[in-house]
Amino acid sequence: MSGRNPDHSVRFPVNFQDWEDLTFLHWPYEADAVQRLVPEGLTVQEWDGLTWVDITPFRMARVRVPGLPPPPGWGVFPELNVRAYVRTQDGRDGIWFLGMVAPRLTFIAALRALGLPYERSHPSLSVVGSRWTYRFGTPHGIRSRPDDWFQAVVDVGRPLDTAERTPLVDGLPPEGARALADAGRA
Repeated sequence: MSGRNPDHSVRFPVNFQDWEDLTFLHWPYEADAVQRLVPEGLTVQEWDGLTWVDITPFRMARVRVPGLPPPPGWGVFPELNVRAYVRTQDGRDGIWFLGMVAPRLTFIAALRALGLPYERSHPSLSVVGSRWTYRFGTPHGIRSRPDDWFQAVVDVGRPLDTAERTPLVDGLPPEGARALADAGRA
């Protein structure tokens, strides 16, 4: 099961990045419904008979290729990932990106070339004290709506006490879960 100690490391990373103002929002689904969205050879992980899909909005910062300075125009920007927790046929845990949105065209083009499912959106992230407000406009290629496509307001609280932790919370992969070789998605 996915967790805090990855069982696979990336030997040759294609980029480095920092994730700031990160939120994990999880929804339970019947495993069959999500299994249809991942490629053959990957199996969605289950907790108590359900699989969980997470929406992860955050601020991407200091994106760079190993050994080089950040590319012009990449800078700092909001991003949103929609992810499923999966296992490979040989038992490695990981995540599968069901969708990703970001505002930078050059960033999107570079990572699409690696097989990642990026779409363009016009996002904003406001941090005022312990309140984080994420807004993402409708991604390119999706029928436009007059309102924000995704919006979340998060009041950051204290860390969970040991008694409040669950197997699901402790079993989820940490930020930066290790790569799956399949199609460059991890």
